[in-house]
Amino acid sequence: MNDVRTSSFQAFLEQLVGKEILLKINQNKSTYLSVSYPKDSAIKASIHKVFLDAELSVIQALAKYLKGSRNKKNFSLIKAFVHRIDGLEGRTTSKALPALHTDGEAYDLKEILASVLKFYFNDQDLGLEITWYTPKRKRRLTWSAKQSVTFGEYHAPLKLIKINSLIDNWEVPKIFVNFIVYHEILHNIYPPKVNERGHSQIHHKEFREAEKKFLFYDEIIYWKQTTMQNFLDKNHRW
Repeated sequence: MNDVRTSSFQAFLEQLVGKEILLKINQNKSTYLSVSYPKDSAIKASIHKVFLDAELSVIQALAKYLKGSRNKKNFSLIKAFVHRIDGLEGRTTSKALPALHTDGEAYDLKEILASVLKFYFNDQDLGLEITWYTPKRKRRLTWSAKQSVTFGEYHAPLKLIKINSLIDNWEVPKIFVNFIVYHEILHNIYPPKVNERGHSQIHHKEFREAEKKFLFYDEIIYWKQTTMQNFLDKNHRW
């Protein structure tokens, strides 16, 4: 992080707030803003790096938030800025669409995406792309068969859905693959929200309610609870 840039940002915030700020610039994926007010001390604030490039109106709203104001108009400005950044940042920084691989050994993602869009979203053209991908293995100090597996990802800047090739397997029910695709489409329709504490909520209430509208939702939950772990134990290399 550029120290000069951070110092200038901090000095400007302190000028607006009228009080010393112990500032930490973070790069968290879920918490954009965290503030505490120690008694008889400077304001402690952890602020995401994206605010360094915010327009003046957002910085002014941020300053009012740091002063303790929870005015809805100011907070809406901050939320709107974070929502916009969520769409621009994502996990993929490249603007170039990677080579797409949709025809798997067991399932054709192009066909699945088309059928899910037709059945659940009135065949809307959302401009989405889809591909199988194989996550890079990470070095770990411990091994556990209970470690989490990411079955799908949505990259907002590219409008790209990536599905883990692990589930391109006849042992995995097609309705489960359909559900993962459906879940990732929902990320396009229901972007993250920011609560009053500055936490970005990816799977918020509206998202979860829409997720449960999947026709075979109960069957998916049952398969995950009764069979999925056995499949992972046999097929996944941690």
